[in-house]
Amino acid sequence: MDNCLGYCRVSTQRQFCEGHSLERYINDLRKYGLPDERIFWDIESGASDKRKGYNKVLELIRTGKYKKLIVPCFDRFTRNPLHWEVAREEFQQYSVKVEFLDGGGLDLETPEGLFTSRILAAVAAQVRDRNRYNSLQGHKFFRSQNKIYTAPFGYKKQGEHLVLNHDKYKSTNKSYYEVAREVIETFLYVEKTLSGTVRRLVAKYGDRKVKTKHADFPHDYTALDYWLRNEVLRGHIIYFPKQEDKRTLVLNQHPALVSPEESKDIHILLKQNTKLKTRPDEVSNPLAGLCFCSGCGSGMRAKRCGQKGSYKNYLYCKGAYPISGKPKVCNRRSSYSLEIIDVVEAVISALCDRAEKIAQWAIQPEVVEETVEITEIRNQITKLEVIDDPELDEVIERKKAKLSEMLSKLRYESDDLVRRQERLKTLASESRFWRFATLEQQKVLFTEFVEKVECDCGKLSIKLRV
Repeated sequence: MDNCLGYCRVSTQRQFCEGHSLERYINDLRKYGLPDERIFWDIESGASDKRKGYNKVLELIRTGKYKKLIVPCFDRFTRNPLHWEVAREEFQQYSVKVEFLDGGGLDLETPEGLFTSRILAAVAAQVRDRNRYNSLQGHKFFRSQNKIYTAPFGYKKQGEHLVLNHDKYKSTNKSYYEVAREVIETFLYVEKTLSGTVRRLVAKYGDRKVKTKHADFPHDYTALDYWLRNEVLRGHIIYFPKQEDKRTLVLNQHPALVSPEESKDIHILLKQNTKLKTRPDEVSNPLAGLCFCSGCGSGMRAKRCGQKGSYKNYLYCKGAYPISGKPKVCNRRSSYSLEIIDVVEAVISALCDRAEKIAQWAIQPEVVEETVEITEIRNQITKLEVIDDPELDEVIERKKAKLSEMLSKLRYESDDLVRRQERLKTLASESRFWRFATLEQQKVLFTEFVEKVECDCGKLSIKLRV
């Protein structure tokens, strides 16, 4: 079994959570004798070739160490004939056999095995296309009847329609509807922030969710934001909410949980919660992507912290303050004390000192060469002067005047580049030129002229491109 790999997959998260198919496949591969470190799996469509587990299997096959791949059945590996042909070439090149847990296998060195694999790939693709077609037709019929797929928190399905859910919520004396109204009122009149609302509700009702999907209030601010925006709460049904070209709204199909006045206030408050739309460093850090920790090489990220009314934006090392699930790789936590505005000022000071080089780099005077027309007039004047005919003096003077005019224009263009360079040098040497630019303008300028800013426990090392 040392030269064997195992692979399985399911298409959707629902199959994984409710059907337990993936768990069964993995157990079957274990029973076959494969250790966990050589069992790979995905929760993704078999038509995709971007699956992590799938690509890891192919990567290991290319090492030449493994000669057999075990899968539950062919369509658990792929449902795309083109992707199969690509994988098949890899298997043939490294003499890999494919074996199925439900019996049989493929020896790709034989014409019969090759033919069988292509038939199985075609059948898997047909089943995929048939399932997709049936699903689309089912959804189309569903929408034509103005039916709703799932009941969001505060509602329940009664037949094919939605009604307010007055069932008892958990072990409280309140109904689902009353708790849903409490969420809305807490957001509108008490906390006025998504995170504050979630914290208050979780502290009151606990963080353990009701098992059925959509049957509990949102337990994180992203889910709460989506729930509050849901048109279903306003009494409507919406299909394809995230696709502008397909978005369909069917008005007044069930009792509303949110009044029109509350809906307006909710949208106003959601706009004020702008920090959820973009990362803090994208909002307030014009040096985003340019700052690095000199200790571990990790990027520096902006973070807004402090007491209410005196918030400031600081830089901190992502290696010293990793996100959940990531290992800590840096001990230079004092970089956290760097305030972004101080880093920006240091960068501006360095740029002002390089104003002359910036101007030379941005506007490079070109070597101005005489045009063909100027050369031709010079030659004409020379030839006319050789003739030494007094009657041609007037013609020669006119040509000299024209030549002088053309040369003056040429010198002006050359001098203009120098003047523009001097103006830019003057501007770039003044800190207000950089400081009073908009955030977007600063991002463009800093990206153009700054290569890297290294942060070392409060000290800065700025490397410019000029």
